[in-house]
Amino acid sequence: VAMHSERVTMDFSPEKKILTLHLINPLITTQEKDSISQSVTMDEMPLSINLDKSRSRRIKANRFTNREIREALDTPGYLDKRQTTEFATELPRRASFSLACIVFALIGVPLAINTRRKDTSTGFALGILIASLYFLALIFADLSRKNDTMLPYILLWLPNIITVAVALRLHKRATHKG
Repeated sequence: VAMHSERVTMDFSPEKKILTLHLINPLITTQEKDSISQSVTMDEMPLSINLDKSRSRRIKANRFTNREIREALDTPGYLDKRQTTEFATELPRRASFSLACIVFALIGVPLAINTRRKDTSTGFALGILIASLYFLALIFADLSRKNDTMLPYILLWLPNIITVAVALRLHKRATHKG
């Protein structure tokens, strides 16, 4: 579809976020796949464009920067109750997830210290198991973010706490072995 017009006047309603174009002598041309084109002309044609994208598309916290999340939480009426909970738990989720590399390094060191050759596959399997359980716990914690209690905040940090506890136990076991 192609539109051409001799003249265009515009009106914008900031309250409704609607842009209205008044096309004077517009020519509208459509082209089909098999090269058949159709043209329509009119004296005048109003064309309204809704610019309020906040209601037409779901707002997701993971598409926002940290600063934008804080601003959205500080703006009254911008988010509904469910979105407020999602946005409020997004920053702790990011911080918790960022610590995953440190947590896995803490787990990997005692598993790599093992000196016996026959135990290398056991350490590898244990590492994969711990990482899988860690990410399953993170997915479960992420699903609990819909709850507006303190539970999501606790569950977001729980995989890190448990994995660090396992890492400390493995370190202790590795030092007593060697």
